[in-house]
Amino acid sequence: MALEITDNNFEETVLKSEKPVLVDFWAAWCGPCRMVGPIIDELSTEYEGKAIVGKVDIDSNHKPFIYSLVEGYEDNDKFSIVNNPSDGFG
Repeated sequence: MALEITDNNFEETVLKSEKPVLVDFWAAWCGPCRMVGPIIDELSTEYEGKAIVGKVDIDSNHKPFIYSLVEGYEDNDKFSIVNNPSDGFG
């Protein structure tokens, strides 16, 4: 199961990680997010110990820096964006 990444652990888990990180920004209302979810969970099992694979529920985690990281992801080499709920960011 993918790691739950929250406002409280985002910086430590993602930005300060020594391992590669894959983050799925998702929302319960997002159909494509629900379709990708099981694949993210499979990847977390496959890469256990080699990489951090986690999910950020954007409806429960509103810190502005998370939004700015999502919108400016091409400038951030610390993690990869797997899914971005498009209606959540205007």
